[in-house]
Parts: sequence; C-alpha cells; structure tokens
Amino acid sequence: MQKTPNTIHDDVRRLLDEAEAWKCGDHIYPILDSILTTISTIGYGSFLDGLLDGLFGPHANPNPNSSPFSPICDVIPSKSSKKSACHPVLMAFSKGDKGKLGFDAIQNKVRSHLAKCRGVTKFVICFTDCWDSTKFQENHYEGLLNLKKVDGVNFVFVLVGVPDSVLAVCPVKF
Repeated sequence: MQKTPNTIHDDVRRLLDEAEAWKCGDHIYPILDSILTTISTIGYGSFLDGLLDGLFGPHANPNPNSSPFSPICDVIPSKSSKKSACHPVLMAFSKGDKGKLGFDAIQNKVRSHLAKCRGVTKFVICFTDCWDSTKFQENHYEGLLNLKKVDGVNFVFVLVGVPDSVLAVCPVKF
C-alpha cells in the first residue's frame, strides 16, 4: 500500500480505509489512492486538465508508480468511448459552480448516470473545489438521499481546498 502525502487530510485517509470495507473495496482502493496521490502531487486543476485531455480515465494510469484505473469505475467527465457502461463505482469531478464542469452540471450528470445504471452503481465519490451547503441542500440533497434509501447508493464528497492539493471529506449525512 502506497503512503499518501501529508497534504491529504486525515478524514480522506479514513475514506481510503473505508473503501477497503466496501464490497468493491479491493478494486476501488488503488484507484482512489492513485487519484488522491496524483491530486496531492500535481494539484486538482492539473489533474482535471489531464482528465479532460484523456490522460486519466477508467483505463488510464494516472500515476506511473501505481496501478491503473480498474474497469469497475465510471468517471464524469470522461473522454471514454464507453459512456454506456455501468460499473459499481462512479467518480465525479467538478470545477467551480458554473458551466459544463460546474458543481450543479456534474451533479445532474451523476443523477442521470445513476438513473441509467440503477442497481449497478453503488458508490459515488464526488470531488469538487466549490461547495455551497445551502445550494446543495436545496438542489441535490433530497434526490441523492432518495437514491441512498431506495437503491443503496453511498455518496462521499471530497472538497479541494487551498492550495488545490489539499483534500478533505465534506460532511454530508445521508
């Protein structure tokens, strides 16, 4: 197991530990560890640029010293030609609060993906550099809570801080 840099907050490390307990934890741990390590090394902005350029994705290797993304993971946004796939884990990445990569736009894509992949996707990890608790509660919380109750989908939100290599789990209770 690779040690993550000190810029990763303790609650994100606990997220890694919890990932091992999930049914697909053996598969998601290397993916999540690789993402966290890459973001803490190059920054969230550079990671997201690489994701949009197709350098990182479900079958790409974001860190030469780590294992590649496993095919059990879907990614939003993605340049993958396999957009119709449904896998147990969904990783979503947003930037800002407006535009096609904005938090609301990405959350809408997450909900569309979960509707299409009902019963298959069970874990959603959302990374964002923009968090508005009031807006989240008004626009997304009830819908995601319903997905948790009805379909058993688990959600984790990871907030990118300042500098953009500092990560912390955002407290959302479902």
